[in-house]
Amino acid sequence: MLCVINKDSYIRPHKHEKPDKAEVFIVLKGKALAMEFNNAGKIIDFIILDAKESFGVEFSPKSWHTIVSLKNKTVLYEIKDGPYDPGTDKIFAPWSFEENTKGAKQFLKEIKNQISAKLK
Repeated sequence: MLCVINKDSYIRPHKHEKPDKAEVFIVLKGKALAMEFNNAGKIIDFIILDAKESFGVEFSPKSWHTIVSLKNKTVLYEIKDGPYDPGTDKIFAPWSFEENTKGAKQFLKEIKNQISAKLK
């Protein structure tokens, strides 16, 4: 599947289990931040995906993760085992916020601040 994501879009952190599925993202255009979290919501790993430098990431089954676009119209190729069932595809992190809420905007800001601090 191709995903086009604009800068500062929020994709609620989630994992894939029952059934367990790995998820792969390959950036085709733009720039994105891919992050993995522990069960308490702390960032444990991240990579900046850039169409000119580092191209992809694979999230293991049962790992909390999200993607944040750093440029408008970032294009990602998403690979995940099927079949797709919207009822069982994702389990949302209990420490995260629903999309399109004030909490989600603040959460996104905090994530970006944590990554900025790690890059210095």
